[in-house]
Amino acid sequence: RVRLPDGARVLPELVIGPFGAAVVEELPPAGAVVSRGPRSWEVRLADGQVHLIDHPLERATRDAERVRVWFAGGDADHVVKVYAAVVGTDPSLTRTPMCAYITPDQVGPWLASLPPQRSFDADRRSRIIRIVRAAL
Repeated sequence: RVRLPDGARVLPELVIGPFGAAVVEELPPAGAVVSRGPRSWEVRLADGQVHLIDHPLERATRDAERVRVWFAGGDADHVVKVYAAVVGTDPSLTRTPMCAYITPDQVGPWLASLPPQRSFDADRRSRIIRIVRAAL
């Protein structure tokens, strides 16, 4: 759980690896989803209230972009690749060009399939890990 610097969002999972970074988010439980639209969903929370949320794949894509901008910080010459994935089992959803849609058993293989970023050396990786730890 990483709070982004803008304070607006908390990322449930952020993975740092030789590929760069990956934002991994889960679909809301099927029983909690009240309605689904092309841009937003209504989800019933534990307290019974219904909240409007962004479409999960679009939200994960925007979160990945926020992370990319955050990591760019003072190193304008280097861009960390940031991938996005939503984990779920809803057969009606499909991946988008900017966000993978994977099942729970595909998380490990998906992360392993991401190509290494040659410019993301040990020093840059250490800097990013320090930034993330400071946000915890």
